[in-house]
This record gives sequence, C-alpha cells and structure tokens, in this order.
Amino acid sequence: MRRKLSDILQEKRGKELLELNLHDFIEMKEAGLSDGEIASELGISRSLVLHLGNEITKDY
Repeated sequence: MRRKLSDILQEKRGKELLELNLHDFIEMKEAGLSDGEIASELGISRSLVLHLGNEITKDY
C-alpha cells in the first residue's frame, strides 16, 4: 500500500526532532540568532525552527 506524502513528511520531521538538542536550540534563541542561522547550525529546516520557537514560547 502506498503511503501518504503527509505521513512521510511527518516521519521525517519526527526523526529531525529526535536528533535535535533542545538545550542548544534554546541557547541559540536566547543569544539572538536568526531562525535561518539556527536552522543552518542545527541542520534542520527554517519552518521547524519557527514551529519549535512558537511551541517553546506558547503559554499553556
């Protein structure tokens, strides 16, 4: 059975998140690096940096 493109992309994003060190991410955000700089340093997409930044700052 063929998998949906959305499933493939979600699986890829999950692997990126597993390899990501959130402490480094938070330090880079606090140091004032741009989203593009953080993305290139961590080897992830800029949209993922934006998503994580929003999740971290969200007030639940």
